[in-house]
Order: sequence, then structure tokens, then C-alpha cells
Amino acid sequence: EIKGAVDISNSCGDTIQVKDLVAAAFGGSGGSLDDMNPTSADDNTTWRYTGLTIRLSIVYDKEGYQFVAEHSDVSSKIESIRWDNTTARMVDDVHGVQLLFHQTSKVRTFDFRTLVLTLVSGFALLSMAKTIADSFVLYVSPDREKYKLFVMTTTPDFDPDTEHERTILAKVLNKKRKKMKMMYDEGVDDALPGAHPQGTAPLDAALLRQDQRA
Repeated sequence: EIKGAVDISNSCGDTIQVKDLVAAAFGGSGGSLDDMNPTSADDNTTWRYTGLTIRLSIVYDKEGYQFVAEHSDVSSKIESIRWDNTTARMVDDVHGVQLLFHQTSKVRTFDFRTLVLTLVSGFALLSMAKTIADSFVLYVSPDREKYKLFVMTTTPDFDPDTEHERTILAKVLNKKRKKMKMMYDEGVDDALPGAHPQGTAPLDAALLRQDQRA
């Protein structure tokens, strides 16, 4: 529909008469090309003589579309020069209605590819921020050596090939068992989620059985 006009379409499609378009451009107040142009330098000059420029916006949304017409104070005319002879010329002024179209859309729809692209971009930015922060605290900050003790954990080979590697694994496991036993003796096991009811962690019990079989 046109803003300010009524009944501008028919069964063959959108058909807009010039008089309805001009009336809508003036706010539906019944304006016409024969009305006086107040912006003209000459008195008693009509829009038909000076020419009229109408900005026509086509706005789409999920319910359909509409035309919004507004008039401009810019006149619409074309001048052409005809030479009758070498000393005289004729200037022709052609006036009319100039339409400037502009379309905008408010239609929104879900796009899975846009969602995936947004998520991937977000994860990439988070990963980059984490990398920059870790690099700063590990290699630039004054307490980088202390921070490395908590970030980097060195574990022995759990499938040792040599006697030396088996010795290192046994020492590490023994130290872990002592630490866990001390925690359970202090009652920490009752506060830990999934703690073993007998005070022995399932992983620790499995390691003990493995040592007994060995």
C-alpha cells in the first residue's frame, strides 16, 4: 500500500496512477500537479510547470511490502537547445514527474551458516585471547617461573621400557599414594565428590592391586 493513498492495486498487480502518487507524496491531502509551487521564484507557478520530484521508498517486512511517497522541493526539468540558424537558438524546457526509488527490507530469517560462522569466529577469538594471556604469564610476567609450576605438569611414562623408567614411575606413584592417604586421613575424602566409602580412591585401589600382582 502507499502511505496516504487508498486502493492503488488491482488483480493485475500494483497499478498506481500519477494523481494518487502525487496525492500520497503530499500526505494524502489532495495535492495535484496544478497546485502552486511555493518554492518557485516566479509567482503563480504550478508543479506541472516546474516539475516535481517524488522519493518513493519500497519497504519490505514479513507481512508484505508498502510504498512510502514523499515529495522533494527539487524541480524536475530537462533543458535542450535547438539552433535555428547561426545567430538564433531555441531553449526547450521539458518538465515532468521524476521518481527516485529506494528499497529497504526488514525481513529476517534463520541462517545456519551464519550461526556456524559466528560461533567459529567467537571460539577463534577466545582461543586467541587465551593464547595471548598464557604467553604473557608464562614468558613475560615477573612471576612466570611460579606460574609454570602450576600450569605445566610432568608425568612419568606409564608404560616403562627400562628399569630406570619403572623406578621413576614407582617413586611417583608412591608419592601420590602418600599424598592421597594423608588427605583421606584428614577427612577430605568425605568432602570430595564420588569419594570411596572405605577411604580409598578407586584409582588408588586399582594401582595397589596392580603392584600386588607385580
